[in-house]
Amino acid sequence: MEIISPAAVNPPVNDPPDSGKAPTSAAVGLFLVLYALRHPGE
Repeated sequence: MEIISPAAVNPPVNDPPDSGKAPTSAAVGLFLVLYALRHPGE
């Protein structure tokens, strides 16, 4: 079983103040989707 670390999907980046939470939320959403696809039925 391959383990995906959040750091691999969303590498730590210093977000500019004007970026808000959008990039982080999108990355978290993408990670959750990938996790769900790799772990069906959970």
